[in-house]
Amino acid sequence: MGDSWIPDEIFELEPVICDFFENTATVQLDHLIPSTAMPLSIGGMWCATKKLDLHPAV
Repeated sequence: MGDSWIPDEIFELEPVICDFFENTATVQLDHLIPSTAMPLSIGGMWCATKKLDLHPAV
């Protein structure tokens, strides 16, 4: 992927659906998006529920 978050090589193959399975740059981007979104969503959920009066077992 080089030095950028979104590589220049995405969506090079035809038909476009093949990019998601056969293009290395697109597959890496497909893995990068959830691996970035997951910690952000976990942190956001933790911040949102930190101030609530929840039982510690929850």
